[in-house]
Amino acid sequence: MEKRPLPDSNRQWLLDELNLWRRLGLVNEDQVNGIVDLYETPTQSAERRQSTAIYLLVGVSACFVGLAVLLLVAYNWTLLPDAIKLFLLLIAVGGAHALGYSLRYLWDAKNFSESAFFLGCLFYGGSIWLIADIFHLGSHYPDGIWWWAVGVVPLAFFLDTIFLHMLAVTLLAAWVGTELIGFHGGVPGAFGLPRACWTLPILAGLGFFWSYQKKSTSTLGLYVPLAAWWLALVPLAWSGLARENPILYIGGIGALLLILAEVHPEGSLFAVPYRLYGSLVCIGVLTTLSFFEVQREFRHIHDLGVFVGLSVGITALALGAFGVAAAMHTPADDEATLDRPLMVFVTRQWLPLAMAGLMLFMALWYAALKNAAGNNDAFVAAVPTVLANVGMIGLAFWLMMLGLREDRGFPSGGGVLFFLVWSVCRYTEWFSDHGGLLGGACMFFLCGAAIFGFAMFWHYRKKQRETSDGE
Repeated sequence: MEKRPLPDSNRQWLLDELNLWRRLGLVNEDQVNGIVDLYETPTQSAERRQSTAIYLLVGVSACFVGLAVLLLVAYNWTLLPDAIKLFLLLIAVGGAHALGYSLRYLWDAKNFSESAFFLGCLFYGGSIWLIADIFHLGSHYPDGIWWWAVGVVPLAFFLDTIFLHMLAVTLLAAWVGTELIGFHGGVPGAFGLPRACWTLPILAGLGFFWSYQKKSTSTLGLYVPLAAWWLALVPLAWSGLARENPILYIGGIGALLLILAEVHPEGSLFAVPYRLYGSLVCIGVLTTLSFFEVQREFRHIHDLGVFVGLSVGITALALGAFGVAAAMHTPADDEATLDRPLMVFVTRQWLPLAMAGLMLFMALWYAALKNAAGNNDAFVAAVPTVLANVGMIGLAFWLMMLGLREDRGFPSGGGVLFFLVWSVCRYTEWFSDHGGLLGGACMFFLCGAAIFGFAMFWHYRKKQRETSDGE
Protein backbone atom coordinates (compact mmCIF):
# COMPACT_ATOMS: atom_id res chain seq x y z
CA MET A 1 0.00 0.00 0.00
CA GLU A 2 1.25 3.47 -0.90
CA LYS A 3 2.29 5.41 2.18
CA ARG A 4 0.30 8.49 3.09
CA PRO A 5 2.01 11.92 3.08
CA LEU A 6 2.54 13.52 6.48
CA PRO A 7 3.83 17.08 7.13
CA ASP A 8 6.73 17.38 9.57
CA SER A 9 4.67 19.31 12.13
CA ASN A 10 1.95 16.66 12.14
CA ARG A 11 4.56 13.91 12.32
CA GLN A 12 5.98 15.27 15.55
CA TRP A 13 2.50 15.58 17.04
CA LEU A 14 1.67 11.98 16.03
CA LEU A 15 4.89 10.61 17.54
CA ASP A 16 4.32 12.48 20.82
CA GLU A 17 0.74 11.21 21.06
CA LEU A 18 1.78 7.64 20.27
CA ASN A 19 4.39 7.75 23.03
CA LEU A 20 1.72 8.98 25.45
CA TRP A 21 -0.73 6.26 24.41
CA ARG A 22 1.99 3.63 24.79
CA ARG A 23 2.84 4.80 28.32
CA LEU A 24 -0.84 4.70 29.24
CA GLY A 25 -1.15 1.18 27.90
CA LEU A 26 -3.64 2.10 25.19
CA VAL A 27 -1.44 0.68 22.40
CA ASN A 28 1.49 -1.72 22.34
CA GLU A 29 4.79 -1.46 20.49
CA ASP A 30 3.60 -3.42 17.44
CA GLN A 31 0.54 -1.21 17.08
CA VAL A 32 2.69 1.92 17.30
CA ASN A 33 5.00 0.61 14.59
CA GLY A 34 2.01 -0.31 12.43
CA ILE A 35 0.53 3.20 12.71
CA VAL A 36 3.86 4.89 11.97
CA ASP A 37 4.41 2.58 9.00
CA LEU A 38 1.24 3.92 7.35
CA TYR A 39 2.93 7.27 6.71
CA GLU A 40 5.97 8.46 4.81
CA THR A 41 9.32 8.63 6.53
CA PRO A 42 11.03 12.04 6.77
CA THR A 43 13.34 10.99 3.95
CA GLN A 44 10.43 10.00 1.72
CA SER A 45 8.64 13.29 2.47
CA ALA A 46 11.74 15.27 1.55
CA GLU A 47 12.11 13.27 -1.69
CA ARG A 48 8.44 13.89 -2.56
CA ARG A 49 8.81 17.64 -2.04
CA GLN A 50 11.98 17.62 -4.09
CA SER A 51 10.22 15.67 -6.87
CA THR A 52 7.40 18.22 -6.93
CA ALA A 53 9.86 21.09 -7.21
CA ILE A 54 11.76 19.28 -9.97
CA TYR A 55 8.45 18.52 -11.71
CA LEU A 56 7.56 22.21 -11.81
CA LEU A 57 11.02 23.28 -12.92
CA VAL A 58 11.12 20.70 -15.70
CA GLY A 59 7.69 21.84 -16.86
CA VAL A 60 8.84 25.45 -17.02
CA SER A 61 12.01 24.39 -18.82
CA ALA A 62 9.87 22.52 -21.38
CA CYS A 63 8.07 25.78 -22.15
CA PHE A 64 11.36 27.59 -22.76
CA VAL A 65 12.74 24.74 -24.87
CA GLY A 66 9.58 24.77 -26.96
CA LEU A 67 9.86 28.51 -27.50
CA ALA A 68 13.54 28.19 -28.37
CA VAL A 69 12.87 25.49 -30.96
CA LEU A 70 10.00 27.43 -32.52
CA LEU A 71 12.11 30.59 -32.75
CA LEU A 72 15.01 28.63 -34.23
CA VAL A 73 12.76 27.12 -36.87
CA ALA A 74 11.19 30.50 -37.59
CA TYR A 75 14.61 32.09 -38.06
CA ASN A 76 15.55 29.60 -40.80
CA TRP A 77 12.03 29.02 -42.08
CA THR A 78 12.32 30.82 -45.39
CA LEU A 79 15.58 29.07 -46.24
CA LEU A 80 14.22 25.52 -45.98
CA PRO A 81 12.40 23.59 -48.73
CA ASP A 82 8.77 22.76 -48.02
CA ALA A 83 9.45 19.03 -47.76
CA ILE A 84 12.17 19.62 -45.16
CA LYS A 85 9.85 21.94 -43.21
CA LEU A 86 7.11 19.33 -43.07
CA PHE A 87 9.58 16.60 -42.13
CA LEU A 88 11.05 18.64 -39.28
CA LEU A 89 7.61 19.46 -37.89
CA LEU A 90 6.51 15.83 -37.94
CA ILE A 91 9.79 14.73 -36.36
CA ALA A 92 9.49 17.36 -33.61
CA VAL A 93 5.93 16.40 -32.69
CA GLY A 94 6.42 12.65 -33.01
CA GLY A 95 9.84 12.70 -31.31
CA ALA A 96 8.61 14.61 -28.28
CA HIS A 97 5.68 12.23 -27.79
CA ALA A 98 7.90 9.21 -28.35
CA LEU A 99 10.27 10.51 -25.71
CA GLY A 100 7.34 11.00 -23.33
CA TYR A 101 6.13 7.44 -23.98
CA SER A 102 9.61 6.02 -23.33
CA LEU A 103 10.06 8.01 -20.13
CA ARG A 104 6.65 7.00 -18.82
CA TYR A 105 6.35 3.33 -19.78
CA LEU A 106 9.92 2.13 -20.38
CA TRP A 107 12.09 4.10 -17.97
CA ASP A 108 9.49 4.72 -15.22
CA ALA A 109 10.13 8.48 -15.09
CA LYS A 110 6.57 9.79 -14.94
CA ASN A 111 7.39 13.38 -13.92
CA PHE A 112 9.81 13.86 -16.80
CA SER A 113 7.43 12.14 -19.23
CA GLU A 114 4.71 14.69 -18.49
CA SER A 115 7.07 17.49 -19.43
CA ALA A 116 7.95 15.67 -22.66
CA PHE A 117 4.29 15.25 -23.56
CA PHE A 118 3.68 18.90 -22.69
CA LEU A 119 6.54 19.90 -25.01
CA GLY A 120 5.07 17.68 -27.72
CA CYS A 121 1.70 19.42 -27.38
CA LEU A 122 3.41 22.81 -27.77
CA PHE A 123 5.12 21.55 -30.93
CA TYR A 124 1.77 20.23 -32.16
CA GLY A 125 0.15 23.64 -31.73
CA GLY A 126 2.96 25.43 -33.51
CA SER A 127 2.90 22.88 -36.33
CA ILE A 128 -0.76 23.63 -37.08
CA TRP A 129 0.06 27.18 -38.15
CA LEU A 130 3.38 26.31 -39.77
CA ILE A 131 1.84 23.55 -41.92
CA ALA A 132 -0.93 25.96 -42.91
CA ASP A 133 1.81 28.38 -43.99
CA ILE A 134 3.57 25.68 -46.01
CA PHE A 135 0.47 24.82 -48.01
CA HIS A 136 -0.81 28.42 -48.07
CA LEU A 137 -4.02 27.52 -46.26
CA GLY A 138 -5.73 30.76 -45.32
CA SER A 139 -8.49 30.08 -42.85
CA HIS A 140 -10.35 31.34 -39.79
CA TYR A 141 -7.48 31.45 -37.28
CA PRO A 142 -9.50 30.50 -34.14
CA ASP A 143 -10.09 27.15 -35.83
CA GLY A 144 -6.40 26.43 -35.34
CA ILE A 145 -6.73 26.99 -31.59
CA TRP A 146 -9.72 24.63 -31.52
CA TRP A 147 -7.84 21.86 -33.34
CA TRP A 148 -4.91 22.39 -30.99
CA ALA A 149 -7.20 22.00 -27.96
CA VAL A 150 -8.93 18.94 -29.43
CA GLY A 151 -5.53 17.30 -29.82
CA VAL A 152 -4.50 18.07 -26.24
CA VAL A 153 -7.73 17.03 -24.48
CA PRO A 154 -7.41 13.24 -25.06
CA LEU A 155 -3.82 13.24 -23.85
CA ALA A 156 -4.84 15.18 -20.74
CA PHE A 157 -7.45 12.54 -19.92
CA PHE A 158 -5.34 9.47 -20.64
CA LEU A 159 -2.06 10.67 -19.13
CA ASP A 160 -3.54 12.18 -15.95
CA THR A 161 -1.26 15.22 -15.88
CA ILE A 162 -2.25 18.62 -14.55
CA PHE A 163 0.03 20.36 -17.07
CA LEU A 164 -1.98 19.11 -20.03
CA HIS A 165 -5.29 19.88 -18.33
CA MET A 166 -4.09 23.44 -17.76
CA LEU A 167 -3.00 23.72 -21.40
CA ALA A 168 -6.30 22.29 -22.67
CA VAL A 169 -8.42 24.61 -20.52
CA THR A 170 -6.32 27.64 -21.51
CA LEU A 171 -6.67 26.82 -25.20
CA LEU A 172 -10.43 26.23 -24.96
CA ALA A 173 -10.94 29.47 -23.04
CA ALA A 174 -8.85 31.45 -25.54
CA TRP A 175 -10.64 29.84 -28.49
CA VAL A 176 -14.20 30.43 -27.29
CA GLY A 177 -13.31 33.94 -26.17
CA THR A 178 -11.85 34.75 -29.57
CA GLU A 179 -14.87 33.33 -31.38
CA LEU A 180 -17.59 34.93 -29.28
CA ILE A 181 -15.92 38.28 -28.60
CA GLY A 182 -14.09 38.89 -31.87
CA PHE A 183 -16.24 36.94 -34.34
CA HIS A 184 -19.69 36.76 -32.73
CA GLY A 185 -21.26 37.67 -36.05
CA GLY A 186 -19.43 34.93 -37.95
CA VAL A 187 -20.65 31.78 -39.62
CA PRO A 188 -23.46 30.38 -37.43
CA GLY A 189 -23.28 26.82 -36.22
CA ALA A 190 -25.59 24.72 -34.07
CA PHE A 191 -27.92 26.57 -31.66
CA GLY A 192 -27.06 29.88 -33.32
CA LEU A 193 -23.52 29.86 -31.90
CA PRO A 194 -20.61 30.77 -34.19
CA ARG A 195 -18.92 27.78 -35.81
CA ALA A 196 -18.06 25.08 -33.23
CA CYS A 197 -18.70 27.02 -29.99
CA TRP A 198 -21.42 24.49 -29.13
CA THR A 199 -18.69 21.86 -28.61
CA LEU A 200 -17.19 23.53 -25.54
CA PRO A 201 -19.87 22.24 -23.09
CA ILE A 202 -19.18 18.74 -24.40
CA LEU A 203 -15.41 19.04 -23.91
CA ALA A 204 -15.85 20.71 -20.52
CA GLY A 205 -18.39 18.06 -19.56
CA LEU A 206 -15.80 15.36 -20.25
CA GLY A 207 -13.46 17.27 -17.95
CA PHE A 208 -16.10 17.34 -15.21
CA PHE A 209 -16.74 13.61 -15.60
CA TRP A 210 -13.02 12.83 -15.54
CA SER A 211 -12.48 14.99 -12.43
CA TYR A 212 -15.21 13.24 -10.46
CA GLN A 213 -14.10 9.80 -11.59
CA LYS A 214 -10.50 10.50 -10.59
CA LYS A 215 -11.56 12.42 -7.44
CA SER A 216 -9.40 15.34 -8.58
CA THR A 217 -10.58 18.62 -7.09
CA SER A 218 -7.63 20.51 -8.59
CA THR A 219 -8.67 19.49 -12.11
CA LEU A 220 -12.30 20.31 -11.34
CA GLY A 221 -11.07 23.76 -10.33
CA LEU A 222 -9.91 24.24 -13.94
CA TYR A 223 -13.11 23.19 -15.70
CA VAL A 224 -15.58 25.07 -13.46
CA PRO A 225 -14.35 28.55 -14.52
CA LEU A 226 -14.14 27.34 -18.13
CA ALA A 227 -17.84 26.43 -18.12
CA ALA A 228 -18.71 29.71 -16.39
CA TRP A 229 -16.65 31.62 -18.98
CA TRP A 230 -18.62 29.99 -21.80
CA LEU A 231 -21.93 30.80 -20.12
CA ALA A 232 -20.89 34.44 -19.68
CA LEU A 233 -19.97 34.75 -23.38
CA VAL A 234 -22.94 32.95 -24.91
CA PRO A 235 -25.13 36.10 -25.12
CA LEU A 236 -22.51 37.68 -27.39
CA ALA A 237 -23.42 35.16 -30.06
CA TRP A 238 -26.61 37.10 -30.75
CA SER A 239 -26.09 40.73 -31.66
CA GLY A 240 -29.26 41.92 -29.92
CA LEU A 241 -28.22 40.41 -26.60
CA ALA A 242 -24.70 41.81 -26.92
CA ARG A 243 -26.02 45.38 -26.66
CA GLU A 244 -27.45 44.98 -23.14
CA ASN A 245 -25.62 45.31 -19.84
CA PRO A 246 -24.78 41.70 -18.85
CA ILE A 247 -23.95 42.27 -15.18
CA LEU A 248 -27.24 40.87 -13.83
CA TYR A 249 -26.84 37.85 -16.09
CA ILE A 250 -23.29 37.32 -14.80
CA GLY A 251 -24.60 37.60 -11.24
CA GLY A 252 -27.03 34.81 -12.10
CA ILE A 253 -24.07 32.67 -13.19
CA GLY A 254 -22.51 33.25 -9.76
CA ALA A 255 -25.77 32.16 -8.09
CA LEU A 256 -25.84 29.04 -10.30
CA LEU A 257 -22.32 28.10 -9.17
CA LEU A 258 -23.28 28.57 -5.52
CA ILE A 259 -26.32 26.34 -6.01
CA LEU A 260 -24.13 23.66 -7.59
CA ALA A 261 -21.71 23.96 -4.67
CA GLU A 262 -24.44 23.30 -2.12
CA VAL A 263 -25.67 20.30 -4.12
CA HIS A 264 -22.61 18.42 -2.84
CA PRO A 265 -22.63 16.83 0.61
CA GLU A 266 -21.65 19.13 3.45
CA GLY A 267 -17.87 19.30 3.82
CA SER A 268 -17.19 17.85 0.35
CA LEU A 269 -14.04 19.18 -1.27
CA PHE A 270 -15.74 19.01 -4.68
CA ALA A 271 -17.99 21.90 -3.60
CA VAL A 272 -14.98 24.19 -3.10
CA PRO A 273 -14.33 25.15 -6.78
CA TYR A 274 -18.01 25.98 -7.38
CA ARG A 275 -18.24 27.95 -4.15
CA LEU A 276 -14.97 29.77 -4.71
CA TYR A 277 -15.76 30.98 -8.22
CA GLY A 278 -19.43 31.54 -7.45
CA SER A 279 -18.55 33.69 -4.45
CA LEU A 280 -15.99 35.67 -6.43
CA VAL A 281 -18.52 36.36 -9.20
CA CYS A 282 -21.24 37.38 -6.74
CA ILE A 283 -18.77 39.55 -4.79
CA GLY A 284 -17.74 41.42 -7.94
CA VAL A 285 -21.31 41.87 -9.18
CA LEU A 286 -22.79 42.93 -5.83
CA THR A 287 -19.92 45.33 -5.13
CA THR A 288 -20.54 47.02 -8.49
CA LEU A 289 -24.31 47.13 -8.00
CA SER A 290 -24.03 48.55 -4.48
CA PHE A 291 -23.18 52.02 -5.85
CA PHE A 292 -26.16 54.27 -6.49
CA GLU A 293 -24.67 55.87 -9.61
CA VAL A 294 -24.13 52.47 -11.20
CA GLN A 295 -27.76 51.57 -10.59
CA ARG A 296 -28.93 54.78 -12.24
CA GLU A 297 -27.26 53.70 -15.47
CA PHE A 298 -29.81 50.90 -15.86
CA ARG A 299 -32.36 53.43 -17.06
CA HIS A 300 -30.64 53.15 -20.47
CA ILE A 301 -32.19 49.86 -21.57
CA HIS A 302 -32.20 49.25 -25.31
CA ASP A 303 -34.44 46.20 -25.49
CA LEU A 304 -36.64 45.23 -22.54
CA GLY A 305 -37.27 41.74 -23.88
CA VAL A 306 -33.57 40.95 -24.21
CA PHE A 307 -32.73 42.61 -20.88
CA VAL A 308 -35.28 40.52 -18.99
CA GLY A 309 -34.69 37.41 -21.10
CA LEU A 310 -31.05 37.16 -20.06
CA SER A 311 -31.93 37.15 -16.36
CA VAL A 312 -34.93 34.87 -16.80
CA GLY A 313 -32.82 32.38 -18.77
CA ILE A 314 -29.98 32.09 -16.25
CA THR A 315 -32.43 32.03 -13.33
CA ALA A 316 -34.38 29.22 -14.99
CA LEU A 317 -31.11 27.30 -15.43
CA ALA A 318 -30.21 27.85 -11.76
CA LEU A 319 -33.66 26.81 -10.53
CA GLY A 320 -33.58 23.80 -12.86
CA ALA A 321 -30.30 22.65 -11.30
CA PHE A 322 -31.79 23.19 -7.85
CA GLY A 323 -34.95 21.28 -8.77
CA VAL A 324 -33.06 18.26 -10.11
CA ALA A 325 -30.85 18.15 -7.02
CA ALA A 326 -33.85 18.56 -4.70
CA ALA A 327 -35.64 15.70 -6.44
CA MET A 328 -32.62 13.49 -5.81
CA HIS A 329 -32.79 14.39 -2.09
CA THR A 330 -36.53 13.67 -1.79
CA PRO A 331 -37.21 10.92 0.80
CA ALA A 332 -39.04 7.75 -0.14
CA ASP A 333 -42.15 8.77 1.82
CA ASP A 334 -43.90 12.12 1.71
CA GLU A 335 -43.45 13.01 5.38
CA ALA A 336 -40.58 15.48 4.97
CA THR A 337 -39.57 17.12 8.25
CA LEU A 338 -36.73 19.40 9.27
CA ASP A 339 -34.52 16.47 10.25
CA ARG A 340 -34.81 14.86 6.82
CA PRO A 341 -32.22 15.28 4.03
CA LEU A 342 -34.52 17.28 1.74
CA MET A 343 -35.23 20.02 4.27
CA VAL A 344 -31.58 20.21 5.28
CA PHE A 345 -30.66 20.52 1.60
CA VAL A 346 -33.21 23.31 1.01
CA THR A 347 -32.04 25.17 4.13
CA ARG A 348 -28.45 25.15 2.89
CA GLN A 349 -29.56 26.67 -0.42
CA TRP A 350 -31.18 29.81 1.01
CA LEU A 351 -28.43 32.24 0.02
CA PRO A 352 -27.75 30.88 -3.52
CA LEU A 353 -31.48 30.98 -4.23
CA ALA A 354 -31.68 34.49 -2.78
CA MET A 355 -28.83 35.59 -5.09
CA ALA A 356 -30.63 34.18 -8.13
CA GLY A 357 -33.89 35.84 -7.04
CA LEU A 358 -32.15 39.17 -6.43
CA MET A 359 -30.68 39.31 -9.93
CA LEU A 360 -34.03 38.42 -11.49
CA PHE A 361 -35.89 40.95 -9.32
CA MET A 362 -33.56 43.78 -10.38
CA ALA A 363 -34.12 43.00 -14.05
CA LEU A 364 -37.90 42.89 -13.63
CA TRP A 365 -37.84 46.06 -11.49
CA TYR A 366 -36.03 48.13 -14.10
CA ALA A 367 -38.07 46.68 -16.93
CA ALA A 368 -41.36 47.47 -15.17
CA LEU A 369 -40.42 51.04 -14.18
CA LYS A 370 -38.43 52.08 -17.25
CA ASN A 371 -41.23 54.13 -18.77
CA ALA A 372 -42.99 55.02 -15.50
CA ALA A 373 -40.03 56.68 -13.80
CA GLY A 374 -40.18 60.00 -15.61
CA ASN A 375 -37.61 62.37 -14.22
CA ASN A 376 -37.65 60.72 -10.81
CA ASP A 377 -35.21 57.94 -11.57
CA ALA A 378 -33.59 58.29 -8.12
CA PHE A 379 -36.38 56.24 -6.55
CA VAL A 380 -36.08 53.56 -9.23
CA ALA A 381 -32.37 53.12 -8.50
CA ALA A 382 -32.69 53.40 -4.70
CA VAL A 383 -34.49 50.11 -4.09
CA PRO A 384 -32.02 47.89 -6.05
CA THR A 385 -29.12 49.77 -4.44
CA VAL A 386 -30.40 48.94 -0.95
CA LEU A 387 -31.01 45.33 -1.94
CA ALA A 388 -27.49 45.02 -3.41
CA ASN A 389 -26.03 46.26 -0.11
CA VAL A 390 -28.19 43.82 1.83
CA GLY A 391 -26.97 41.09 -0.52
CA MET A 392 -23.35 42.01 0.18
CA ILE A 393 -23.85 41.80 3.94
CA GLY A 394 -25.82 38.56 3.58
CA LEU A 395 -23.13 36.94 1.42
CA ALA A 396 -20.40 38.04 3.84
CA PHE A 397 -22.13 36.52 6.86
CA TRP A 398 -23.15 33.41 4.89
CA LEU A 399 -19.47 32.79 4.16
CA MET A 400 -18.64 33.35 7.83
CA MET A 401 -21.32 30.91 8.96
CA LEU A 402 -20.23 28.39 6.32
CA GLY A 403 -16.72 28.40 7.75
CA LEU A 404 -18.19 28.00 11.21
CA ARG A 405 -20.41 25.11 10.14
CA GLU A 406 -17.63 23.20 8.37
CA ASP A 407 -14.89 24.36 10.77
CA ARG A 408 -12.87 25.93 7.95
CA GLY A 409 -11.07 29.24 8.18
CA PHE A 410 -10.85 30.17 4.50
CA PRO A 411 -14.59 30.84 3.89
CA SER A 412 -14.87 32.72 7.17
CA GLY A 413 -11.81 34.80 6.37
CA GLY A 414 -13.26 35.56 2.95
CA GLY A 415 -16.54 36.64 4.54
CA VAL A 416 -14.76 38.96 6.97
CA LEU A 417 -12.67 40.45 4.16
CA PHE A 418 -15.78 40.98 2.02
CA PHE A 419 -17.51 42.70 4.94
CA LEU A 420 -14.53 45.05 5.20
CA VAL A 421 -14.77 45.71 1.46
CA TRP A 422 -18.42 46.63 1.93
CA SER A 423 -17.58 49.01 4.79
CA VAL A 424 -14.84 50.74 2.75
CA CYS A 425 -17.17 51.10 -0.26
CA ARG A 426 -19.92 52.58 1.86
CA TYR A 427 -17.52 54.96 3.58
CA THR A 428 -16.29 56.11 0.18
CA GLU A 429 -19.81 56.67 -1.11
CA TRP A 430 -21.57 57.98 2.01
CA PHE A 431 -19.03 59.70 4.24
CA SER A 432 -16.10 60.83 2.12
CA ASP A 433 -17.86 64.08 1.16
CA HIS A 434 -20.55 64.63 3.79
CA GLY A 435 -20.03 62.56 6.93
CA GLY A 436 -16.35 63.33 7.29
CA LEU A 437 -14.09 61.60 9.77
CA LEU A 438 -16.74 61.36 12.47
CA GLY A 439 -19.21 59.49 10.25
CA GLY A 440 -16.50 57.16 9.01
CA ALA A 441 -15.32 56.50 12.57
CA CYS A 442 -18.85 55.54 13.65
CA MET A 443 -19.27 53.21 10.69
CA PHE A 444 -15.94 51.44 11.16
CA PHE A 445 -16.64 51.11 14.90
CA LEU A 446 -19.93 49.35 14.17
CA CYS A 447 -18.25 47.09 11.61
CA GLY A 448 -15.50 46.20 14.07
CA ALA A 449 -18.08 45.45 16.76
CA ALA A 450 -19.98 43.17 14.38
CA ILE A 451 -16.85 41.22 13.41
CA PHE A 452 -15.78 40.97 17.06
CA GLY A 453 -19.22 39.61 17.94
CA PHE A 454 -18.93 36.99 15.21
CA ALA A 455 -15.45 35.99 16.45
CA MET A 456 -16.77 35.53 20.00
CA PHE A 457 -19.72 33.54 18.68
CA TRP A 458 -17.36 31.32 16.69
CA HIS A 459 -15.16 30.83 19.76
CA TYR A 460 -18.18 29.93 21.89
CA ARG A 461 -19.52 27.47 19.31
CA LYS A 462 -16.15 25.78 18.87
CA LYS A 463 -15.66 25.47 22.62
CA GLN A 464 -19.16 24.07 22.99
CA ARG A 465 -18.47 21.53 20.24
CA GLU A 466 -15.20 20.46 21.84
CA THR A 467 -17.02 20.00 25.16
CA SER A 468 -19.73 17.87 23.57
CA ASP A 469 -17.11 15.76 21.73
CA GLY A 470 -15.28 15.20 24.99
CA GLU A 471 -18.43 13.91 26.65
